Amino acid sequence: MRRCFILSLLALVLPLPSWSQTSAVTPTSITIHHIGPFVGQLAESNAEALRGAEFYFEQVNAAGGIHGRKVTLQKLDDKQDGKEAGRLFKELIDQQKALAVFMPRTTPSTQSLMTLSEESGVPLVASQSGAAFITEPLKHNVFSLRASYQDEVVSLIQLMHSTGITRFGFLAATDSYGKDVMEGAQRALKELKLEAVSVQPVDQKTPEVTDAVAKMLVANPQVVILIAGVKGATDFVKLYRSKGGTAQFAALSNNGSDSFVKALGDYKRGVIVTQIVPTPFRRNKRFVRDYVTLMEAHKTTPSFVSLYGYLSARVLVEGLRRAGRDLTSEKLVNGLQAIGTYDLGDYLIEFGPQRRQGTKFVQASIIGYDGKFTN
Repeated sequence: MRRCFILSLLALVLPLPSWSQTSAVTPTSITIHHIGPFVGQLAESNAEALRGAEFYFEQVNAAGGIHGRKVTLQKLDDKQDGKEAGRLFKELIDQQKALAVFMPRTTPSTQSLMTLSEESGVPLVASQSGAAFITEPLKHNVFSLRASYQDEVVSLIQLMHSTGITRFGFLAATDSYGKDVMEGAQRALKELKLEAVSVQPVDQKTPEVTDAVAKMLVANPQVVILIAGVKGATDFVKLYRSKGGTAQFAALSNNGSDSFVKALGDYKRGVIVTQIVPTPFRRNKRFVRDYVTLMEAHKTTPSFVSLYGYLSARVLVEGLRRAGRDLTSEKLVNGLQAIGTYDLGDYLIEFGPQRRQGTKFVQASIIGYDGKFTN
């Protein structure tokens, strides 16, 4: 009895193994949380991105997991609402259930999660948003695996200007995503000594584009850059074309999904879309070949969006491995930072003490008559 009493007392005063400090890590499992939209206009593209990640996690688990633990992705629906995303994350933190938040979808949600990540020490990894404020200024617990939206729009404007285009119009979301992109766009135009001929606002949640189309037709730009979600952007394209508008259309990587192409319907051909990962349709990089082989095993068509999910999962797994068996959020942050220059196979990711943006890769693609992206 005395021995039992002493053991019970020691159990109260001695530190527990670190895996028991959060229910996200057990002796046999690691739970990673995704907070993003599973209803509404972004649900389909979000699911497309997550497929690439989940297929890779399944592959890792089939090979024995990470230090003997299987990786599970638990998905929470923020209903495309930044406040709801913050509420869900805070609940996980308060209940000690969070190891990391992975691949949040929207800019408002990422903004909300990022603040909590810095306060709590729980890392936020591979947001699908490319808002500049995610990486500037540097945030200790926030790791990005993509170029910023401003990088994309600057690259796009420079590319189109090089072909002789000087009259730029913009359909710009009124939320933090739209404001962030327009900041980069205005900077690029100023460097070229140009001004936008028309900037028309659109609400992301309840997009109504009739007035925007009418004003854009009067402004008569050579190109309209679509800084909006799938519904607002594609509704604009369809109505504008039906009214006789002739401008070229271009969009950023947030519309690099199959759902965007499908929604464009007969108006898809010739739309330019910037991408933040290499093309998944040519096997000219080793990590792309690995990805395509995995997609083929699941009888799933490759896409830019799911390639980003695959890339994000590979980097997260590498960080988990480097974090060691005694896994905590802090050690995961250290593990990701310790990646340094990481060659996935003809494609480099770079993290370090003063670097949290792993890559700034941008390239332009164009949608063909068959609905496929080509470079």
